[in-house]
Amino acid sequence: MSIVSGEEIQTRLHRFVSRWNNYAGTERSEAQTFLNELFEAYGVDRREVARFEDPQGTGRIVDCLYPQVSIIEMKRPSESDRLDEHRTQALEYWHHSDDLSTGITAARFVVLCAFQKFEIWEPGRFPSAPLDQFALSELPDRYESLYFLANSEPLFLAHRRTLTTEAASVISHLYEMRSDRASPDEIGPIRYFVLQTVWCLFAESLGLLSGDPVEHIVDGLIRDPTRSSAAELGHLFSVLSTQDQSVRGGLFFGAPYVNGGLFASPARIHLNPKELALVLEAASFDWRDVDPTIFGSLMEGCLGQQRRFELGAHYTHEVDILRIVRPSIVEPWKEQIASAATPDQLAAVLNRLCQLQVLDPACGCGNFLFVAYREIRKLEFEAKLRLTELSHSTGLNPPQALPSYRISNLHGIEVDEFTAM
Repeated sequence: MSIVSGEEIQTRLHRFVSRWNNYAGTERSEAQTFLNELFEAYGVDRREVARFEDPQGTGRIVDCLYPQVSIIEMKRPSESDRLDEHRTQALEYWHHSDDLSTGITAARFVVLCAFQKFEIWEPGRFPSAPLDQFALSELPDRYESLYFLANSEPLFLAHRRTLTTEAASVISHLYEMRSDRASPDEIGPIRYFVLQTVWCLFAESLGLLSGDPVEHIVDGLIRDPTRSSAAELGHLFSVLSTQDQSVRGGLFFGAPYVNGGLFASPARIHLNPKELALVLEAASFDWRDVDPTIFGSLMEGCLGQQRRFELGAHYTHEVDILRIVRPSIVEPWKEQIASAATPDQLAAVLNRLCQLQVLDPACGCGNFLFVAYREIRKLEFEAKLRLTELSHSTGLNPPQALPSYRISNLHGIEVDEFTAM
């Protein structure tokens, strides 16, 4: 099995889709070729991990069995709109995919595929509905959903991906529209304006910035063209850049001080009515469901092709980040949490976890650090939950003062100031 990046998987899947997009033949004639090429797109030789036509206890034969990982049941393309009629059969195969005598557990995932359409199930955890459904044409953008073919943890991000794509499209359109009429010395401030605006939209949705000031200000600017976005949005950014409480009245009451440099130079950019409408459209999204790694794609768009080439800047897919974070952080700490036998031992593990320092020596906009932070906080929650359970089972009280992982434990080095904002 070769290690293939998320970007390379997507490239291979685009070729795979082109080859199979118009296939309308039978299941039996091409199903095995289809699956061999699908595994190959994920860097896997199917012959090394999965068997075709594996006999089941039902007296029937499953099309493809990847022991303990997945069952794939193929149907002819004409059945794409009737996959619901074949679910019972596919899920029945799952019930017979274990082998108690050899310690082989049931396959975790079940894939029902009619060439032009996929359904993915995890019946052991979610038996009532599929985790994901998508057309073959969508596969390159949903490749994380089948990542278990490469024996890695899949990501089911359909809703967040769609929303993130829409949000990124609106923000990128805003940047391009405003840059097209900008003088050369305005490009830098426009970049900061984009990032400062996006931060505010996240903060509003997360409750860190009350009163929806961006939406409130922009709505007023659209209603009254004599008002200035440079002055009013610029003032919002100025408030966020200072600890001075005297400026935090009215709409800005309770606005936080944002350190870290993002608002060190508050952007004062004049927007025309069409550009204001794009900001208002962006504000209408629920940014709680937007993937924060949107900053990576925004950074690439704002830097421009030549500048990205000079810096070596490139957006890293979350799947590729997790290939580093899981074996280096998640798995070793999970083992420590699981192996602790007493509350005191587990408390010591938690203390060490909360002191863990993470460095990304070429951090760009911090996608790696964000994913690492998210996974460490999950480990912290898991440790605290098990500490409570372990304390109850042993009749002991859990420690009263438990540490929390601090964001200051994350460190990044970046040569370009803009990308690190």
